[in-house]
Amino acid sequence: MNKRIFFAVIMMTLISWNLGRSQSFWIQLTGNRVILKTSIESIEGESIIVITNGKRLSVPLEEVRRVSEIREHAISTGAFLGASAGMAAGALAAVVIGSGGEHERNIDTSALYVGILGGIVGSVVGSTEKEGASLDLSGMGVGEKKVRLEDFLANVRTNSGGR
Repeated sequence: MNKRIFFAVIMMTLISWNLGRSQSFWIQLTGNRVILKTSIESIEGESIIVITNGKRLSVPLEEVRRVSEIREHAISTGAFLGASAGMAAGALAAVVIGSGGEHERNIDTSALYVGILGGIVGSVVGSTEKEGASLDLSGMGVGEKKVRLEDFLANVRTNSGGR
């Protein structure tokens, strides 16, 4: 296997790992309003502090009906797994077909193309599972919402490696 292919696998691993480190939520509010792709910074008093589009907002807990985790890393993980499988298949093809001069360079390039195609297929397959844990807060008082949301966030952060 060529050094370029090995380097490509290492780079895809690093990119996949970094892309998977973000943690986002969507928050359903009263009146059919939704805050998409936000991060929850903290709970202060009777509000949650969120970061949306680079802006820090305070959202009253009384308006929050549901909080759901978005698994953004699903696409990058799928791409990494697909590319890894594709590169492995390409490397296997290179070994089976044989090596030698110009022919070997064409096989190495083919392995890289198979890896890229595997990454595309893997990202499509990996993107099917995007929503993670969800917490329904409808019908609760502000005090109960605060306690349940604190527990939910602690659990989500623990299960996702503290991201």
